[in-house]
Amino acid sequence: MLLCSITTMIKVHTTLLKNLKSIRRFGILASYSRQKRRATWFHNASQNAWGENHVTMNHDAAGLAMVHIYCEIPKSKLRQHGKGLFYVMGDVPASAIRRVTLVTRVEQELPV
Repeated sequence: MLLCSITTMIKVHTTLLKNLKSIRRFGILASYSRQKRRATWFHNASQNAWGENHVTMNHDAAGLAMVHIYCEIPKSKLRQHGKGLFYVMGDVPASAIRRVTLVTRVEQELPV
């Protein structure tokens, strides 16, 4: 279980596994955002499936390995964008990373 203080929140950033080495070194950089708004995007942990789907559909990542990066973000920096979606204007330092989980997909065999 992740614990944080009252002034911070744990939010999740879903990205491709190939980006993890750079993120662990430099943090999550808003300069890599493809949107007009140069921001770093996060979601609630309860919406990990949405994050996986978003990365797969919008970032040409079908079949590629992904990770969920749990970050401790000050509430004052978080801006809400809809239900369970947040952004931070600017970069998130590597020191904010609290946990990283690999996204696993269990393939089920279909009956013949």
